[in-house]
Amino acid sequence: MAEAFVNTIKRDYVYTNDCVDADIVIKMLAGWVHDYNNVAPHSGLGMKSPVEYKNLTK
Repeated sequence: MAEAFVNTIKRDYVYTNDCVDADIVIKMLAGWVHDYNNVAPHSGLGMKSPVEYKNLTK
C-alpha cells in the first residue's frame, strides 16, 4: 500500500510540477498530501477523495 501511495505522489504531483531537487519536493509535500486526501478522486473509493468517502460512511 505504501508503494502505491509513493508511486501516486510521484506520478500526480512530483512529475507534474517543476521539482528540480529533493528540497522542493519536501517543501511541497504537505500540500500534496492534503490534496491527495481532501480533493483528488480515488477510483477505489468511487471517485471520491478519502475525506469525502469517510464522511459518507459515518
